[in-house]
Amino acid sequence: MAPKADEREALKQSLLKLLGLAHRSGALRLGATAVTRALREEPPGVVFLARDAGQDLVGKLQRARGESLLVADLFLAAELADRFGRERLSVLSVHRAGFVDGLNRHLSDMR
Repeated sequence: MAPKADEREALKQSLLKLLGLAHRSGALRLGATAVTRALREEPPGVVFLARDAGQDLVGKLQRARGESLLVADLFLAAELADRFGRERLSVLSVHRAGFVDGLNRHLSDMR
């Protein structure tokens, strides 16, 4: 059973905190160029795609993602941009194993 709206928001905030830790440790890839490069060169990870991302970017990432998990229903581009100090941010990814495991645990709680 899917979580209620307030539980979903709490889980989103928890994910953002974990993504913030990944960012501070250098494990977060921000933006389309960095994410597509990471999908080619790094182990499978978790890719967060903004709900309002452009269709060209969506198609490009769906083709490139390989075994990486693509999450496209949680955040808006403005939420991601605000959190990570960008003017606009539609996609980010994490490929470091410890963070990927933590993100997968949080995401399984949302389903």
